[in-house]
Amino acid sequence: MDGLEDKLSFVRRSLDLGRYDVVVKECSSLFELSLRKLFRQALIDLPFSDRMELQDAERAMGKGTKGVSDFGFGELVGLFRQSNLLKKWSQSTGRQLGLLSTLDFAAIVELRNRVTHQGDQCSRLEADLVFNYLMNLLAVLGMSDLDASIKGSFKQVGASAEAADQNKRQFTFHKTRGILINDADGSRNIAFKVETINNIFSSIQRGIEKISDKPTADKMFWEAGYEAGSSFGSLMGQRWDIEKEQMTLMDKVGKWCDFDSDVGWGRLENGLSFDEVNGRLSGTITLSENFQIYKKKKGEPVECRFMAGYIQGVVEQIAGGCSVFVSCEEKSCALNNPLKKLCTFSVSNEEQGVS
Repeated sequence: MDGLEDKLSFVRRSLDLGRYDVVVKECSSLFELSLRKLFRQALIDLPFSDRMELQDAERAMGKGTKGVSDFGFGELVGLFRQSNLLKKWSQSTGRQLGLLSTLDFAAIVELRNRVTHQGDQCSRLEADLVFNYLMNLLAVLGMSDLDASIKGSFKQVGASAEAADQNKRQFTFHKTRGILINDADGSRNIAFKVETINNIFSSIQRGIEKISDKPTADKMFWEAGYEAGSSFGSLMGQRWDIEKEQMTLMDKVGKWCDFDSDVGWGRLENGLSFDEVNGRLSGTITLSENFQIYKKKKGEPVECRFMAGYIQGVVEQIAGGCSVFVSCEEKSCALNNPLKKLCTFSVSNEEQGVS
């Protein structure tokens, strides 16, 4: 598709200007075009049995009077659902679907119809989600030129052990643009060595201590982590709510732990419990092989308050904004015991949970 970058730039500008209805309409048009092209390419590249099933689904959706070229957005979404095209595509190519596997296209169709035909207004959050899901789809396809990307997306992923590992998070590097996209959520990422980010943190910590003191440095690292965690937790919590997934608070905490365990923090484990009758949240979040203690010797400064703030920010947001208190269990600190590789953070919605 010619001018894809221009179209996306127009959508981004519309989002910044608050023209949320335009964002939904334009993204829906790009979704429609992408789905139509994907279906046509699938009829060329998928195995014979899959192609026959796709053609049967097309005939059923068109009721024998029209085909995919004439389908609107809603019909295309119905076609993809009935034919399980994305699943067939993923199985045939070995590619990860990321968030596409959970995307409710029908909800986007409904929003587009309300905005287009009923003149309803949509929120910034709704426009953001629609745009982010579009970017996720384009990231999985390879983005750049849509026609070439869709054709290339039907090539099988290499059969190496790493590529076959379905638990391995996939990133797409766009060499001409110098950017790295996380295929799981379509977000832009940066890759650092752990030593590099820890050196950055340590130099900031030392600099703050020189002009102030250690408590001030700790407080600033906590605030930095809290702000990052709040931003991420808010986005994920709202996304789960809009997607109408039947998720309990513990489901959300567990899903967050799984998601963030893939980014290199270390392995997060949910040890929380929630008393719905009394509204009490308590327990621990553990972090094994915490990146912040990697290759650090006993007694070396470590900016632990950053992760404590991050956990508190995330949990507060996905718990609906209630106040939560997080503290490090210093007696079991992994940095002070070379045999330990587990950092434990106590979590409570009662203030006495803070040390």
